[in-house]
Amino acid sequence: MAYVLSLPLQLHERDAQLRIVALLSCAEGIVRLHGEALGKAAQLSPALFAKLFGDPVADLQRWPRVPLGELLVRGPQNGLYKHRSDYGSGTPILRIDAFYDGEVRDIASLKRLRLDAPEA
Repeated sequence: MAYVLSLPLQLHERDAQLRIVALLSCAEGIVRLHGEALGKAAQLSPALFAKLFGDPVADLQRWPRVPLGELLVRGPQNGLYKHRSDYGSGTPILRIDAFYDGEVRDIASLKRLRLDAPEA
C-alpha cells in the first residue's frame, strides 16, 4: 500500500479538470434520465396492452376463449427445416438467436432463407 501511495500522479490543469467534471456530470444526468425513461416505459406497457386488448384478468371485452390448436392452420412446428444451401439470401427469418431480453435485437441482421410461395 505504501508503494502505491508513493507513486507520482500527474494531474491535469484546473481548467481541464473542470471540463472533465462537467462531462462526467452530464453523463451521470443522461444515465439518470435513461433510468427514469425505462421506469416510465415499464409503467406504460401494461396500460397500452390493457387499452388494446382489455384487462387480461377481468376480460371485460369478452374475447372468445378457444384452444390454441383450433387457431392453427397446421400443427405447431419448430420453424422450417431447409438445407443449409437455402440460407443466405431471400426472406428474412426470425430465429431464437435474433432475440435478446425478449426483444428482437437488429431487424437488419436477420438471417435470410430462400422460400417458395407456400412456405412464405
